[in-house]
Amino acid sequence: MSSIFGIWGECPQETPQLMGSCLAHRGGAQQIECPAQNLTFGAGTSDTESYFYSDGEFSIVCDGAIYNRHELLQAGSAEDNALCGAESSAELLLNLFRTGGLEVLEAVDGDFAFAVWDKQKKALTLGRDACGTRPLYYAILKDGRGLAFASEYKALLGLEGVNVDPDLDMLQCLQYCKKLPLGRTLIKGIQAVLPGSIATFTDMGAKVSCVEMAALGVDERLSDEAQAISEIRRTLSGAIERRVSNPSRIGIALSGGIDSIGIAFICRSLFPQAEIHTFTAGFGDQKLEIETAADVARAIGAHHHAVQTPPGLMKDHLEKLVWHLEDPIARSESLQLLKIGQVASSCVDSLLCGMESDALFAGMSRHKVLRMMSRWGRCPFARKALGDIYNLGQNGLPPRSVVGMLLARLCFRNMSAPVPKVEGSCYVPARTEFPKERSQLVNRFLAASFRKGACQDGQKLERTFAAWGVQYRSPFLDRELVKTAFSIPDDLKFKNGQNKYILRKALEAWVPKEFSHTPKKPQRMNYDLEFAAALDEAVERCFYEDLADSNRIFSPGCVEALKLRKRNGVYRDEEGMRIWTAVLTKIWHKQFVLRSPLYC
Repeated sequence: MSSIFGIWGECPQETPQLMGSCLAHRGGAQQIECPAQNLTFGAGTSDTESYFYSDGEFSIVCDGAIYNRHELLQAGSAEDNALCGAESSAELLLNLFRTGGLEVLEAVDGDFAFAVWDKQKKALTLGRDACGTRPLYYAILKDGRGLAFASEYKALLGLEGVNVDPDLDMLQCLQYCKKLPLGRTLIKGIQAVLPGSIATFTDMGAKVSCVEMAALGVDERLSDEAQAISEIRRTLSGAIERRVSNPSRIGIALSGGIDSIGIAFICRSLFPQAEIHTFTAGFGDQKLEIETAADVARAIGAHHHAVQTPPGLMKDHLEKLVWHLEDPIARSESLQLLKIGQVASSCVDSLLCGMESDALFAGMSRHKVLRMMSRWGRCPFARKALGDIYNLGQNGLPPRSVVGMLLARLCFRNMSAPVPKVEGSCYVPARTEFPKERSQLVNRFLAASFRKGACQDGQKLERTFAAWGVQYRSPFLDRELVKTAFSIPDDLKFKNGQNKYILRKALEAWVPKEFSHTPKKPQRMNYDLEFAAALDEAVERCFYEDLADSNRIFSPGCVEALKLRKRNGVYRDEEGMRIWTAVLTKIWHKQFVLRSPLYC
């Protein structure tokens, strides 16, 4: 586990150490280097590998894990002796960057973020892996004072010259969409480096360029079912094998779905002697998910850890959760993930997860809407109505067509909840656009949004695990597996009325029949009476002073209006999610804007 940070510009001598102390949970042993005058690179690490490298002309600090190192070294040995001799991830990434910039970095299968200093050009370049798995933020300091960067933006907040005003439009966007546009944060003066990009700065922070990786392509070369199954098996098992850093002890987060179940059985097949630890979270009526995970663990001979997550955790853990998430983009599952990370930290240093399997193989209910759009898209009324349903579910936007309104009543049965309004913002998210071509519409849509979704979705796992020094890894972000998935046509992802048909068929080689048709359930806390009571208590704690609060975020009464929508004392999914996001937003405002007692 590691972090990186740095500042380009004059600053007090103790500033880099203070930045690093805010990131101590990611790796407490600080290393500081000064590759140039008024330029400081820092890293916090919990292992022995060096996160710095310099060849005299270029210097790098990186937080990274490269999974295809052997292939890169083999390919480079014939062309570049420097690549062949690279001993660390930092040295390898720098040599690849020097060889061909972003185009060459696209060949890397790994999770990384880095900063590179070019001595001759006096330029600083920041970069992230294709899916933005490792976080990296930056702030351009006011009045030309320079630029600062860090793995988490809490390390930037105390720097002189950073605009720490809240971005009201992004606060409103969060209430609508449960996530933020790529590159944006809830702080005006802090941005995220885009996934799959390099951003270069000169003149103490004047942005020169931002180059992004080529878009993911779609083809139909794996239209034969048997061939598609074979390729998934080959690439998925390879992806898992590459992401197991310690073959003697492996950690797996079991959500209860077929994706993580598949990972568990493949791990046992690849590493028959390994000590495997599995982790799942739940409470109360989630007994079935917990029992299924325990049954899987028994079947593979793993040490299983059932993490109890009662709603009462909200009372003492929401502040810590928000502090580590920073932008509170996740729902109640994030609290479960935080507790999984805590328990796992005593056993393993990384956790394999099934994250983004759905985005590769069309596993979500909303993907069925896209499938219907591809089939009925010749009718403009049907296409508009289905687009309305998608935008209502994902962006909180009301239908615009008459047919869409009727479908919304049928599908949601008045269960959609009003979006809390942020005072001072008129922001309304743009409606999602869909591919115009009906052929392979689902694949085209998923490929176009995959990196964005992987970056946004992965943040809740990366941050909640990193809070305890545990790395998040997903084989479904593997470069070769992603390419394979988008070479499989829609008809093999939807078949016999089933989402993810082709993945389920591929996993039959490892997963016994009693687990192969495990129904998909969203990972979250159970929205029962106990949850409603705990959430209401959190609302009272966070909002009780708002009537007289000059720093109020939301328009008066909008959160109370959501509370009144309970049925038999229980929140339905949409209302519970809206209130949860509002509560976490309020906590975020107190921690990061009003600067109430922080955790670093």
